[in-house]
Parts: sequence; structure tokens; C-alpha cells
Amino acid sequence: MVGLLTPYCTILQTSETWTYVILKEMAKYLGDFLLSLSETLRERSERHYF
Repeated sequence: MVGLLTPYCTILQTSETWTYVILKEMAKYLGDFLLSLSETLRERSERHYF
């Protein structure tokens, strides 16, 4: 995961501060979405098997 973010960090070092803030917020929302999605799928699979 960190390896995928390395190119973006390099780009951000030469970019504007607001771009970094926007991408950081997007990454946070995406992480929250993926976390809730994985929890939902896990609950569904548990319901399916039991």
C-alpha cells in the first residue's frame, strides 16, 4: 500500500499545498468507504454462513 502512494508523495512535494490537502481528504474518505464496505461484506458473509 505504501509503495503505491510513493509516486504521489513525490508529486505532492513539488505541488501546491491545497492539492495535498484535497488529495489527503479524498484518501481519508476513500479509506472510510472501503472500511465500511469491508465491514458490510463481512456481516453479509457471516449471515450467509450461519
